[in-house]
Amino acid sequence: MLIKIPKKGGASNKNKTIPHMDAHQSDPSATTGPKNTSPYLPFLDKISLILSPSLTDDAFALHGNIWTQLKSDEFFPNAYAKSKWGQYKIAKRIMLKSVADAKRYPLLQYSHHHKKWVDLRLEFVPIDLGSKGIEELHASLSLLVEGGWNAFVERGRITRLDVAVDVPGVRMEEFFLLPKQLATTKQWRTNGTLETYTSGKKDGNQTVIYSQKAKRIAKHQEWHGKSVVRIERRLRQPSVKLLSDLKLLPNPFAAMKMVENIPDAPPGEDKPYIWALFALSAQQVGVQAALGHLPQARRSRYRKHLEAHMKPWWDVDAIWCNWPSSIDETGILQVFKG
Repeated sequence: MLIKIPKKGGASNKNKTIPHMDAHQSDPSATTGPKNTSPYLPFLDKISLILSPSLTDDAFALHGNIWTQLKSDEFFPNAYAKSKWGQYKIAKRIMLKSVADAKRYPLLQYSHHHKKWVDLRLEFVPIDLGSKGIEELHASLSLLVEGGWNAFVERGRITRLDVAVDVPGVRMEEFFLLPKQLATTKQWRTNGTLETYTSGKKDGNQTVIYSQKAKRIAKHQEWHGKSVVRIERRLRQPSVKLLSDLKLLPNPFAAMKMVENIPDAPPGEDKPYIWALFALSAQQVGVQAALGHLPQARRSRYRKHLEAHMKPWWDVDAIWCNWPSSIDETGILQVFKG
């Protein structure tokens, strides 16, 4: 679809833990399946979109308009050094009055090829913007392409989704993630305390689990209240491609199993010292790596025993029932008139 040249015109909460819904609140849009029985709210932590207008004779003029508008450092300040632009010709931030911290302005990257086609890449954290920020974003994008934010809602291609859940009152050392077989895993420790756990390859879909408290302290930021663990899925190959289908995203946490750290030995264990060595190894290198050192039969038995000791707070079906209402609250799907 042709995007014509538009006519000229026209408080951050990143550090806050996402509030929990009432444990008995129900989702009116959910007519089947589990009800909203989890107090934990999944939220969209980051999204990246690419808009590639279909251009004909207006290609040169559209490029000229975008190039001219992005020269304004007042509305579109530079994002970072040119050496980091990669395939894009320009990297800018979109200034929004409702966002206090300039580091949290949406990132806009622009590329063109001999002024015959263009790509606009937009990346931002929805909870940094809120509905008011989305409205301001629409006004700024309307300077560049007809339809502004509406163009991204209707035709933007999703290239990355970060979906997260905050679990308060839980510490990293209280549980293990039991990943799928052959998962690539890493654990990061400081002073013997587990702070970050990753599973999966960086250029694919990845799981990252970390202590919010440890992260804030590392950045010399204040922390008050309970410990909070953030469980995050970084989807660089998301199964949904259009923003309009965002509510239909399959549960990215469905295969994740959180187990106790570490339960007693399996009933009838004939060699309890092997379980003790396994438990010690799991503390140091993670469950997946520790299981990998065991013979196949014992590995299967130990894994089955761990799966029988799931953490009760990790109910992935109940958690995911909150996803549609969470997306509504961001205002990310709103379409503007005029």
